[in-house]
Amino acid sequence: MDDIDLTGVLWAIVAILLGWTWVPAAIAAMGGARYSNLKQDDPDDLEPEADERDFTFWHRQIIELAYVPIGTWRMRMMFHGADWRYESRVRGYYSRASRTYAFIHKLDRPVNLWWLTKFATCWTDGGLLVTNNMVARRLEELDYLAQGMETTDMAALEEMHKKEMSSQIAGGKRAEATGDLATLLTATATHSGPAAAKLCARMGRQYLFMNGLVHMVATLAASFLDGFDAVYVPLINLLLWAFLA
Repeated sequence: MDDIDLTGVLWAIVAILLGWTWVPAAIAAMGGARYSNLKQDDPDDLEPEADERDFTFWHRQIIELAYVPIGTWRMRMMFHGADWRYESRVRGYYSRASRTYAFIHKLDRPVNLWWLTKFATCWTDGGLLVTNNMVARRLEELDYLAQGMETTDMAALEEMHKKEMSSQIAGGKRAEATGDLATLLTATATHSGPAAAKLCARMGRQYLFMNGLVHMVATLAASFLDGFDAVYVPLINLLLWAFLA
């Protein structure tokens, strides 16, 4: 095989590898990300397992706040930035006294840790209030409010949630009182889904811009002397793909 044939083969490999991450990123950037909740009927998955010390940390705090386990599900995001699919295991709880849900996410690779915890209230008009323990920001849209603070204290997080909940009740909102898991899954898919799609779109654009810029600059610099047919040009792109991946 001569150098030209080898170069062509290497460029084909580069195209396939880049396409594996650039295609989902492009779909996400164009608003194509899709959110869904996959309910699971596994009663044995509600309690902490022996090796789940991370989950146990959150579970004990939530149980002490008088919440009871109600079910498990998987949160799935298709076209999650440069990933074709992102899934997170979730375990849910409900407090009938406060009419509030709590749920714990297991963050996917590379973290692989039970950490993201949320309190949520579904309103009878279809709206949703969510308070999380990771991002100290406020997102307010029609019938949907997400807030949070960085904390490991679930009592403090619940207090933040209850304060906003009381404010909205004073404004005429009524909390849904069924405590049904399906109600929560429908509300999160309706409201959190579009917000997650916007985040994925931003991730996709950032990924394409940064990776495209790096590969373009490297390719132009490497091909300056011998052109694009030089065998080391696709090799440099392969090395960059491996490094950036």
